[in-house]
Amino acid sequence: MAKPPQPVGRRIAVELAWLLAYWGFSFFFMAWLLGFKQLLRPSLEIQMHNTYFIVPGPLIPLPFFLLEASLVTGVRMALGRLNDRLVIIIFALLTVLLAGLLFWFAHSIH
Repeated sequence: MAKPPQPVGRRIAVELAWLLAYWGFSFFFMAWLLGFKQLLRPSLEIQMHNTYFIVPGPLIPLPFFLLEASLVTGVRMALGRLNDRLVIIIFALLTVLLAGLLFWFAHSIH
C-alpha cells in the first residue's frame, strides 16, 4: 500500500531544512578548516601560482556547499525518492550551479 503524498508546503519545508543543514555543515567545516576569523573577514585573499583571487568572506563555503548538497541530494534520489519532482528540481538546480561555478573557476585560471 502506497503512502499518501505529503502536502507541497511540508515537502518544501523539508527540502529547505535539508539545504539549511548542508549550508550549516559547509560553514562550520570551512570555519574549522580556515578558522572562524577568516570567514568573518570581508574578503579572503588566495594566491595560487601566478593568480590572485579575492573571495568575499560569506561566499567561501559556497563551493563546498554546492558539492555536498549535489552529492547528498543525488544519493537521496538514488535511494528511492526519484518520483518526487521537488527533489529532482533541487538536484538539477544544485548541479547547474555547481557546474557554472566550476566552469567559471576553470576559465578564470589561464
